[in-house]
Amino acid sequence: MRDEEISLAIDPGRVLRILLCAVATLLALHLGSQVLKYQFGSDYQFGLNRWVDLDEEANLPTWYSAFSLLTCSALLGMIAWMTNKLGRGHQAAWIGLSVLFLYLSLDEATALHETVLAAVVTKYAGAAERLLPQSTHVAPGWVIAGAALVLSIGAMYVRFLFTLPTTTRWLFIMSGVLFVSGGLGMEVIGAGYDADHGHADLRYALIVAFEEGGEMAGVALFLYALLGHIRHHLGHGAVHVSIASPNARSVQDPSALREGARAAI
Repeated sequence: MRDEEISLAIDPGRVLRILLCAVATLLALHLGSQVLKYQFGSDYQFGLNRWVDLDEEANLPTWYSAFSLLTCSALLGMIAWMTNKLGRGHQAAWIGLSVLFLYLSLDEATALHETVLAAVVTKYAGAAERLLPQSTHVAPGWVIAGAALVLSIGAMYVRFLFTLPTTTRWLFIMSGVLFVSGGLGMEVIGAGYDADHGHADLRYALIVAFEEGGEMAGVALFLYALLGHIRHHLGHGAVHVSIASPNARSVQDPSALREGARAAI
């Protein structure tokens, strides 16, 4: 009896289009809800306002962001495994990125930086924050801590970045610029606006949309870059995942089970 095989072909371009449509939908829901709230005085909206507000936690945008970051972590882990099997090197760098994105996903889902890590960041970033002029309206220590983390990771990975194929390298850079400009750049602008005008108006909601939209678009582009890297440099054609189903006889053979599930790229 021949094994049955189920194949799934993944087109990186189609995935990117789907993700960008999802991001655009989340932005539209957020802005639509904020317009109803501040322009028409509709605060309740049947309770849906909180679930699409990009400035809230534990809602639909948070779930999407956490899931997309987790997917990036899984793909980075897959690349680390494949480069090891193919003898391409730099496995540790890919594993490091996978762990980083796993943390980012966990943090997005649980707001870890606002709970468990809050005391640590306040202690060390607060001292640096006090050295800056009050007129700068720098956001909480998270911006300082985030900037320090970005610079540290950049310094650690700059050599690795230049070992990547040109297309992958530039996609990584562009996605990083989008993510950091949204996560840190717009955070500074939002903090300044909040300090001067508060955060209960439509302009602040627009700033939040640019901030979160930049982050989500950056992750979508990074995910596209990972799929493209697998497609063009670790495999061939579209990305294929196939799972072979062992027949009743092969179930008795542990070696057959180990070979039964495989990824074909």
